[in-house]
Amino acid sequence: MRLELKDLIIIATCVLVFAVSVTLTAAKPHHRDHIGPFGPPPFGEIAQALDLPTERVRGAFEKVGPPVIRGQHQRPSEQQLAEHSRKLATVLNVPVDRLRAVLATYRPLPP
Repeated sequence: MRLELKDLIIIATCVLVFAVSVTLTAAKPHHRDHIGPFGPPPFGEIAQALDLPTERVRGAFEKVGPPVIRGQHQRPSEQQLAEHSRKLATVLNVPVDRLRAVLATYRPLPP
């Protein structure tokens, strides 16, 4: 089997495309890796306040992800926080009002 120049160019192009796609995928932040500017939520304290295991609370936050924010450098709106709380409460199987009261205790203050 003899490779010609055009075969080597095609192989080199495929390798380059693969390397770039792997690099871009690895550089893309995943929602479970996103902890925001204030660090991760205090899972242990939230779990204790809700009388739940810490790993269950951590798993719920990983499953639901952070609140959806329309602008990159904006804080979530009250509506976005309410939707996020509703999703977390559903996953944790706790009343939304109880969860919101606990989360409000640990919410970082605006800058």
